[in-house]
Amino acid sequence: MRAHRNELQVEVTSAEPLNKKQEQSLRSALASFANAGQELNISFGVKPSLIGGMVVTIDDKYVDLSMASKIKKMEALLEKSI
Repeated sequence: MRAHRNELQVEVTSAEPLNKKQEQSLRSALASFANAGQELNISFGVKPSLIGGMVVTIDDKYVDLSMASKIKKMEALLEKSI
């Protein structure tokens, strides 16, 4: 349905609420993912369990930049090396 309305759905979940400057910077960066004439529909959420950083979902793409995922990766590497 959103594709018919020419919208790009973006969900941003951060460990802490973003301030207005951070939201604006993120909006500017995410604009490069939109096609010409496509409207960005960005929703912001907070999930403290991320510890730090954020998770960004753009339509069907998922980018995990959270500290929680980095810690899990480090734990897996440490367990693998033992």
